[in-house]
Amino acid sequence: MKRQTLIILGICIISLIATYISYFYLPEQIPVHFDIDFQPDRYANKEWIFLIGISPLLCYLSGKFLKKIEPMKTDLEKNIYVYDIFISILSLLFLGMNWVTIYFSFEEHIKNTEKFQIFPFFLGLCLILIGNYLPIVRKNYFLGIRTPFTLQGEISWKKTNRLGGYLFVTLGLLLCLGGILGNKQIYIVTFLWFLIGILLLFVYSYFIYCKYDKK
Repeated sequence: MKRQTLIILGICIISLIATYISYFYLPEQIPVHFDIDFQPDRYANKEWIFLIGISPLLCYLSGKFLKKIEPMKTDLEKNIYVYDIFISILSLLFLGMNWVTIYFSFEEHIKNTEKFQIFPFFLGLCLILIGNYLPIVRKNYFLGIRTPFTLQGEISWKKTNRLGGYLFVTLGLLLCLGGILGNKQIYIVTFLWFLIGILLLFVYSYFIYCKYDKK
């Protein structure tokens, strides 16, 4: 088993054990949803922490399983390390969400006046990492910018994922800035840019497919 796999599995298992221990000290209600200011706005019974706590491990194991049944396995294996990096980042993102939930559960009154917010900053870093690797991920059905046109055209896949990389990096930078400043307006701009980006990537993938791949 590769060192990276052992490290990620170890982190997920240690986190799960720590989550189980924290369960006995949690209040009866824990936050399960956060608003645009990254403040809790919906609560559920504390048993939900088991599902949230095991999600990083499930994410990583699911990624490993999907890699084995990937229809485009030949293409994916040409730079399989990128796929492994992706599922590691996603697993760490779920892990971060787990501990943000625990933090807000213990902290009854989170002051809105606090400037620095760690979760949007952490999420932004993850998006920046994903954006850096998007341009070099090989065509597959599980990771990357997947539209009907990128899955059919090699050039459309490469160019759309390169553009998607820039989109993810800018989204990540905005979230990091929002986390540092604790500014609601930055989160609104980030969300709007995300929606525009989805539409832009779809239209762009169609344009590139028609221009290069369809011929």
